[in-house]
Amino acid sequence: MSSQLRTATATLQNLIKHAQPNDSGQQLLPVAKQPSHQHCVLCSPNALMGLKINFFSSENSVWAHTKGSQHQQGYQNIIHGGVLAALVDATMCQTLFSHEITAVTAEMCVRYLHPVPVGSEILMQGSLVTSHPPLFNVQAKLFVNGQLVVKARAKFFQSKAR
Repeated sequence: MSSQLRTATATLQNLIKHAQPNDSGQQLLPVAKQPSHQHCVLCSPNALMGLKINFFSSENSVWAHTKGSQHQQGYQNIIHGGVLAALVDATMCQTLFSHEITAVTAEMCVRYLHPVPVGSEILMQGSLVTSHPPLFNVQAKLFVNGQLVVKARAKFFQSKAR
């Protein structure tokens, strides 16, 4: 594992410990980068203006973290809801990748529980709820300082990578 991934894993473990103490001892393994996502604005290391988020899987969840920036704000000093929706969508997609499933979002419901201040360390968690190929139900949560700030659920439709 590269030093960059080791650092990301250590940071992620600390964030998980704060938000989900019962899940903090699980081993985290990198979710493989997908050829179909080589230019994804959220997860690709190749996207010039992307966030380059690394996702990791544990026994029951997929985890990642990012830091909200001023370039992602909507209202003054608050991360834009569309950016947060993109984060939960990417988390759920990566959850499926961790199960070797390629699928596209068919329907998504997002609940915003608290505003997310610019500069916040955002912890992302995703899990597979039900699997009935070609349909999959997935959920994701975003945490800031251990507090649940956004939750989402979605239906994904299995597809072939493009």
